Amino acid sequence: PNPNPNPNPNLNPNPNQVLTAVEPGVVVAEFWQTITDARRIREVRTGAGRGRAWLRLALQRQLLPAFLLLLAADQKLLELWYEGP
Repeated sequence: PNPNPNPNPNLNPNPNQVLTAVEPGVVVAEFWQTITDARRIREVRTGAGRGRAWLRLALQRQLLPAFLLLLAADQKLLELWYEGP
């Protein structure tokens, strides 16, 4: 028997299944729509706040794993949004 059975496998999906559950083109479109939606929140005034808003929206839409895989796979896309020290 598995010593650490996961009672809810949906909480920790296999990363390979994340992108197969949603078409890659849909992930890209949803990624940009989520950025647009985060920017439209009037109460958010800082870059960190927009990042938190994007994160919350991605979580609510259950697309955060797919978005992170998308960013990890595309260095240029990641560089657009990452501000180094």
